[in-house]
Amino acid sequence: MSLFSTTIKVPISTLQTSAEKLTSYSTENSDIFDKIYNSLRCLEGSNEWKGASLTAAADATWNNKKKFEDAVNEMEQLAKFLSDFVTEMAEEDAKISKQINSI
Repeated sequence: MSLFSTTIKVPISTLQTSAEKLTSYSTENSDIFDKIYNSLRCLEGSNEWKGASLTAAADATWNNKKKFEDAVNEMEQLAKFLSDFVTEMAEEDAKISKQINSI
């Protein structure tokens, strides 16, 4: 069986929703790390938290953000792929429908 003869039984709307969720998750992930990091820096700036423990927490947050950036980029690429795929499927469906209706 060829890869191109495989039938996928997933509604287009489900694929589009999944693409939108992936985009949302990747944005939220990045925003959360930024908020935590900025909060830590604000605590330092207001003298509410000082010292090695603050530095360690801020550094760990920054390093974790960097580690997750690859995963976030992959999520964004998958979301784009799904969105493009949905558009292509919808266009092909419209083309086939037009051909059928013109007969």
